[in-house]
Amino acid sequence: MINPLPHMIGRRAFVGGMSASMVISEWADKETARKFWNSPEYTEAKKLRHGVADCQVLLIESPKIND
Repeated sequence: MINPLPHMIGRRAFVGGMSASMVISEWADKETARKFWNSPEYTEAKKLRHGVADCQVLLIESPKIND
């Protein structure tokens, strides 16, 4: 697994079966998430799934539920 910017990654949950999966990431704020998404390191990692995976990405703001 590629972990290009470990200092930017918050909590993650992986959910899925044989043909589908979901990753939920928690970020300090939208700007941090966008900085990670647009970083040169993650841009390279995104190329690995091109033509191999069908991905959707959602950035959703919500109040903090728990610590």
